[in-house]
Amino acid sequence: MAEDTDNLIDYETTDMLLETLEEDFFEVIHEFIKSGDNISSQLKQQVDQGINDIDTLIALSHTLKGASGNVGALLLSDICGKLETTLHEKQFTHISKHVAEIEQIYSKTKNEYLRVFKIAS
Repeated sequence: MAEDTDNLIDYETTDMLLETLEEDFFEVIHEFIKSGDNISSQLKQQVDQGINDIDTLIALSHTLKGASGNVGALLLSDICGKLETTLHEKQFTHISKHVAEIEQIYSKTKNEYLRVFKIAS
């Protein structure tokens, strides 16, 4: 695996999920990717429109944080948590930076899931 992808996915979590869920695991990952695409897009849209709806940003970051953690995307979950904390603390100058980081890490994480588990997007 490439160096920059080593910490994207916690394979202990995915191994446990695969063992527990068997074939349903692939549907869970597919749904994570589908919702992740949507949330990532909505986060970017919120920032592009001027960061007017903090409650929506909090809900989106919280949802992606939980979904990421559930499928072993712990780096993405951590970054979403940072955005959520930033929003709760009203540190609005850091929002764009965190959203850009989420977009980048989400894209890498998605590509890694697709590559490793051979899931069609």
